[in-house]
Amino acid sequence: MSGMLEAFAHVVPIAVAVAASSVPILVTLSILLSPNGDRVAVPFLSGWLVGMTALVIGCTLFAQALPRQGSQREPEQAVGIAEIVVGALILVIAVVSRFRPRGTSTDQPPKWLGRLSRLGRGEALALGAVLNIRPKSLLLVVAAALSIRGAGLTAVESVVVIASFVVIGASTVAVPIVSARVAPGRTAPRLTTMRDWMSRNSRSISELILVVIGVFVIVSGIGRL
Repeated sequence: MSGMLEAFAHVVPIAVAVAASSVPILVTLSILLSPNGDRVAVPFLSGWLVGMTALVIGCTLFAQALPRQGSQREPEQAVGIAEIVVGALILVIAVVSRFRPRGTSTDQPPKWLGRLSRLGRGEALALGAVLNIRPKSLLLVVAAALSIRGAGLTAVESVVVIASFVVIGASTVAVPIVSARVAPGRTAPRLTTMRDWMSRNSRSISELILVVIGVFVIVSGIGRL
């Protein structure tokens, strides 16, 4: 059980960072506010869930290739070094985003969000899956996979942790879509307000979260050396 607790302590913050990622949230809100939102929201969510699940499982299986032979310390060191590298890359993304030129401040959502109104079901499904392989999302999933590997879990325990990661990571996409289907009349005004707020503030939020998670993953890696 100590391994499970260790895994959850490392994976849950990373899953929260995935959930707070601005791009899938903005895409979700824009899809729901589009004329064909009722038709493509669920396929988009399905693609998001399938893509995230496949990516976490794949990265976790790949992480199992890290050294197991030799002294008990060698595998821990391998995971630690990998975590330091991944954490450093996450910080690099945060720094690049911070110093990237910003557009003119506006109260209108980005123009590219308007193109989502033309999505079909298949396109929405594919978009949901593809959004999982953005560099930031991919690094966060790799960090979670390394945490699962470092905790030395059984197959069943790994499945539980992976399922928890997916539930938390996908929550900010799933909750608005479910809410819009259950109570569309009450949800629509809130979706508009949330989309406009996210359009103005998402970049700063993402940068802060990346810095925190990057440092967290590096400290975790240093602790394994």
